[in-house]
Amino acid sequence: MPRKKKRKTEENHSSQGAAYILLAIEMLLSLGLTIGGIRMAKTDLDQRSYCTALTEGDVVRVEKRPSGISRRKRSSSLRTYIEVKDENLSVREIVLEQGGFRKGESVTIHYDPENGYNYYVEGAAADKLTGGIGLTVIGAAMLLFSAAIVIHIIRKKKAA
Repeated sequence: MPRKKKRKTEENHSSQGAAYILLAIEMLLSLGLTIGGIRMAKTDLDQRSYCTALTEGDVVRVEKRPSGISRRKRSSSLRTYIEVKDENLSVREIVLEQGGFRKGESVTIHYDPENGYNYYVEGAAADKLTGGIGLTVIGAAMLLFSAAIVIHIIRKKKAA
């Protein structure tokens, strides 16, 4: 075999090996996204199933606080303080690291009657169900894409 042809074959095999490694890494990442999304959604569903009691709370304060420095300007985030009206809930004040509520606004709080420290505020952005479903869909799509590539490679090798 001429020297040039041998070198090209070696380069082709090494680039194929690198592609297989990248494909395996991509499959592991997409599997991780899918599993993480499922777990995130399940955690939210579990919390919602335990938090069967309802109470009301009032937003008593919304404050803007610096959260760091970005490249162009100083960034900030909102912190929302909610006063709980019900004595059955173990906490008297809930602090959310987000905005979306106005001072004086009334909010609904779902809590676990067995464990008053397990609660969530209706309408809060900490909705793990939506995020979990999103991660699951993205991860599953990436897995399907990876599987299609693997099937294509296998068929191509069988044909050769």
